[in-house]
Amino acid sequence: MKKKERTLEERIELRKKRAEKKKQKKNTFWKILLAVILLALLCLGIGFLYQSGLFSAPGQAEPVYYTPAQHISGVSLKNTYYLTTIDGLKSVNALGKDVAHDVNSTISPFIRAMQEPVYLTSEKTILAYDISGTTALLFDESGIIAPLSFDKEIIRADMNEKGQFVMILHEDGSKAAVKVYNEYGNELYTWYSGTGYVVDAKINPKTDMMAVLTNDVSGGGITSKMLFFRLDTEEPVRGQVIGDKMGVAVSYTDQYALILCTNGLYLMTDSGELSLLTQFGDRKLKQFDTFTNGSVLLCFENSVSENYLCEVYDKKGRKTDSFSLDAFLKIGDISKDKFLAYKRKEILNVSKNGKILDSELMDFEIKDATYFKNKIAVIGQERMVLR
Repeated sequence: MKKKERTLEERIELRKKRAEKKKQKKNTFWKILLAVILLALLCLGIGFLYQSGLFSAPGQAEPVYYTPAQHISGVSLKNTYYLTTIDGLKSVNALGKDVAHDVNSTISPFIRAMQEPVYLTSEKTILAYDISGTTALLFDESGIIAPLSFDKEIIRADMNEKGQFVMILHEDGSKAAVKVYNEYGNELYTWYSGTGYVVDAKINPKTDMMAVLTNDVSGGGITSKMLFFRLDTEEPVRGQVIGDKMGVAVSYTDQYALILCTNGLYLMTDSGELSLLTQFGDRKLKQFDTFTNGSVLLCFENSVSENYLCEVYDKKGRKTDSFSLDAFLKIGDISKDKFLAYKRKEILNVSKNGKILDSELMDFEIKDATYFKNKIAVIGQERMVLR
């Protein structure tokens, strides 16, 4: 059978349809190609913004460091956060990016040699010391300022905002030795406590005076005592017995020392005048810390409602705030007007008057938390995140 011949009009119409289909296929190809290019550019742009820290979801936690079975401790100074790692010292900026490799390479051998480094900071420096060890290191963002080594174990240390610090050491023939250093790591003198156990020592950054709190044990009883030193004298310029209750800690700013004992909170002036601010009675003190302006935070257990009843006393001994908080494991970092408290997997940012400024659940157990610029560094057993 012969195929039916198409008319001229039909052949023209068929060519038009074929041309139209070809054009549609070509347009579809270019549209797909353009979409792929735009998507690639969008991804690159988002990646750039994310890396620059200019684009992130609100409250998003940025993973900074992770290493299995390695305890992490850390501290912030200016624009850098320092971490103890298995290799020594690592430092990151506010975006979580590694910085100062060369500086860290000189500091790391000292940190690696410490079994459990503890960090203290001033406005310009960091003091790292090995708790129950015999070494310490003073450094800043430029590198090592002074390495310190002792022939007796370190009990504890304290550093003020100017960078002056004290080292409390075990000592033969004396319960403890208190060594005083200036901000450059130069030793000024050593005071031996004799029969007194040194509980705490603070250098007043405004008056260049030091307060040392001791407990003397005799005949089964305890006598707590506060001693005041000038930084240019090796012996106390005055002392005052507090009482037969054990001393726990001291905060020392201006002309006032707030002394925490097992029975209450005391105020003592440089001249030795002593007054009891609050007596604990049957209240159980569970948490306490000192704000950087000298105020003291006390948190008492309330077993009925499973929360803490908190009180704040300023540096002159006046109670300024009282509030209630859910019970927490520990106070992390503390500034002049707020503090970080954490539960097992929850971090709380709390104002000085008890207002919850922020809270967040983490997917790991929290070991510590510190302020770092406008973020919070949350530390776990195997990681640290910035949020």
